Amino acid sequence: AAYITNNEHPLGSKDQLDFAPGSEEYHAIHKQYHPKYRSILYDRNYYDIFILDLEGNLIYSVYKELDYATNFALNGTGQWKDSGLGDAYEAALKTADVITVIDWKPYGPSFGALASFLSTGIKKNGTLVGVFATQLPPEAKPICSVLPSISDQQWRDAVAEAGKQRMLVQKATRVYLQVMKGVDVETNRVDFVLTVGDATASMRKTMKGYDTIPAPPTQAIANLLLDAWEQWEVLDQEMKLSLELNDVSFTVLTKVMQLSKAIDDALDAALEQYVLSAMEAQPTLHSAIWGVSQRQASLVHRMAVEALFIRLGIGVDVNTASFAESAGAFDVAHWELLEGRSASVQTSGSSLADTALLRTTDACTLNAMEDVMSKFVTMKASLQEMLASNTTASEHAAIRAAYQLGNAVSDDMATAINFYAAGSGTCILKRSATAWEVSLDELSRLPYLFNKVQSEFALVEAGLSEAWLKKAASDLTDHKGFIRTEAWDPRLVDAFLAFKEGWDSFRPTNAERLLSLQVAYITLNEHPAGSKDQLDYAPGDELYHRVHKQYHPTYRSILYERNYYDIFMLDLEGNLIYSVYKELDYATNFAANGTIDEQGKVH
Repeated sequence: AAYITNNEHPLGSKDQLDFAPGSEEYHAIHKQYHPKYRSILYDRNYYDIFILDLEGNLIYSVYKELDYATNFALNGTGQWKDSGLGDAYEAALKTADVITVIDWKPYGPSFGALASFLSTGIKKNGTLVGVFATQLPPEAKPICSVLPSISDQQWRDAVAEAGKQRMLVQKATRVYLQVMKGVDVETNRVDFVLTVGDATASMRKTMKGYDTIPAPPTQAIANLLLDAWEQWEVLDQEMKLSLELNDVSFTVLTKVMQLSKAIDDALDAALEQYVLSAMEAQPTLHSAIWGVSQRQASLVHRMAVEALFIRLGIGVDVNTASFAESAGAFDVAHWELLEGRSASVQTSGSSLADTALLRTTDACTLNAMEDVMSKFVTMKASLQEMLASNTTASEHAAIRAAYQLGNAVSDDMATAINFYAAGSGTCILKRSATAWEVSLDELSRLPYLFNKVQSEFALVEAGLSEAWLKKAASDLTDHKGFIRTEAWDPRLVDAFLAFKEGWDSFRPTNAERLLSLQVAYITLNEHPAGSKDQLDYAPGDELYHRVHKQYHPTYRSILYERNYYDIFMLDLEGNLIYSVYKELDYATNFAANGTIDEQGKVH
């Protein structure tokens, strides 16, 4: 209080007070020596100067920051004992006759700024009596970046831990909300305590560095981690107090929602900065793939958190929109990881979205990702059942199912993340029925292609190629006549307008229509690949399904009669609103400049 709280000088200028009022000897000593050490600090451009006793007490500093008068003994209870200054103090005790240098890492009392310390012992007649330390100024940080000194393994571990801590914060919030909903209260209370402990430990590792996890390599990352940590401490206490008092008030839950969202945003930004820094330091590393895959595990629990807040009546509109956004983001990222993504910037960019992703080709990784999507679809359905439930029993059953599936998705995603980080995976390949159907469908095309090549060669060799080309041209003329007939048929106009109305009303955005219609007519279609056209309509009350039931048999018959491979209807925005065979092009967009923005609109 005397040198900080009651010090009339503003923050950052507390050193201007030569001594505090009072008759205590400490103030007289401070008056005697403080001007000297303040001058040394100015002359040598130190950030701060410290004197500690052998018990670890910081008995003097020039600038009087939050570390002043706290304890730095390793076995003590001081708040900053595990910081860089704590390391400097312990090092000076062990090697009092040398100057120890503690490398740059975030220092809490300096508002998270990267700090480096020098320390040595203070001796009187050869006996160690204390520790003298200095904090180097920010400009003393080497001009050359510390990024190249971080190994590939350290980058992988740093990105992994950055993603893990984000996932754990969302999971802790989720388990807390499940207790608030009265679901398996005792079990979830235990899970909450364990998850909070894991989240706290993970955040400390990234802030301070641990084993193969380096301290934050940039000030931007340090600032984001410190911001997340400070809000996490508040959220941790808020949730624990709420559980202790069984306080499910609107005010408390709203605060929990706001803190959880703010922490998630900060940690997501930190993860992105880790990835971009890794790409800058080691352009050959697949850092972008690590970052995108790490985000997936967090989105699983974030969706559940958003759904639970909706059921609790907290931020319903905001969380409804966020739920759809999170689900869409997971689906888009999943397919980008599998199929690859082109970008104008191939090695680094202003954001993770600017970077290219390589196509996934490793069989074990593909297997793991197939398991992820299969369980994710089921988990999402359970969350939607929870949102639609009208009884406590059905709500709790859906919450339990979604939680179990969410953990399963996270586990499978963790396996995939490890495979992505390593570049490949090891597994016993066991393909699902769906995977076999797709593979067999593709294999069935090979004889056709081979026969096509053989036939063309034989026709050329036999001198029949001209006759064959004439026949092909004649067939093409016939098909042009067929399509002209269909295009001019008034029933096509009726069918198209009906499908367009059904498409527009099916879901709010094109991204949601794509996902939901492919799930309804491909994923959940019980007919095997190559026979998806046998489904006349998918279950559901939506207008689209009624239109499909009305017109699909007609166009399926036309396809069979005229031996088309497929029939398509596209709207003026390029959306494939109907096809007979429901292959992977169904419900996608074909506009030359077509991209789907965050609101699901085509540009």
